[in-house]
Amino acid sequence: MIDVEKMSLRMKLLAENAETIFLIAKDKIEQSKKAAGFGSADFDTSDDNENAGNKKRRKKNKSLDLQQMVAIAEQLISEYVEPVIGDYIKKHIDFRSEIKVKVKTWPHFKGNIPQYESAGASGLDVRAQLDKPLTIKPFERVLVPTGLSLEVPQEYEIQARPRSGLSLKKGLTLVNTPGTIDADYRGEIKMIMINLGQEDVVVEDQERIAQLVICPVVKAQFQLTDDLSDTERGEAGFGSTGSH
Repeated sequence: MIDVEKMSLRMKLLAENAETIFLIAKDKIEQSKKAAGFGSADFDTSDDNENAGNKKRRKKNKSLDLQQMVAIAEQLISEYVEPVIGDYIKKHIDFRSEIKVKVKTWPHFKGNIPQYESAGASGLDVRAQLDKPLTIKPFERVLVPTGLSLEVPQEYEIQARPRSGLSLKKGLTLVNTPGTIDADYRGEIKMIMINLGQEDVVVEDQERIAQLVICPVVKAQFQLTDDLSDTERGEAGFGSTGSH
């Protein structure tokens, strides 16, 4: 399955550094030619520097057909250009599953900063920071503070999502889920909670109320047009594919 976010970052990097990558690849090819014993005179086509051996090579090269030239180009790309591009990407982009996130705590924050509760967890649990227990009536919306501000790299966002246990057992969830916390937001993160159950629910101080997931973001460049490409589906929607 193609990772669209990683591919987008790769393409952006290549576009911004195409000239640098080309120069590095060119340098690699020149180094390879020198290592193979070819000097500058071997590739000089001027009459003054042309020797018998070079003339022989030029005559032979003229006999190369297009298919052979393509094969030579593909070999050069495979042996020199692709490895250089790969090394450049590995050097400048870290595709590990971890990034650095700065955490600021507010005066009313207590306890430890968020952490993953298991090795395979996608979300970080955040806790309610309350002076006293908070009662949420059925279908009531409340803003619950977490005492945290986070800073993620510009290519990422933070998504706030409900905790499945709270949703099932108590009917507590987040109104706007997933809630988006932008990379440039520096205020306190607060959860907009709602009680979808039929009974009052009490939220205690330090209770885990939601989870945060760090996600990469792909920016769009919109282009105004009068026509879109045709598809078999066309404008059909709102259950047009059926229910079974």
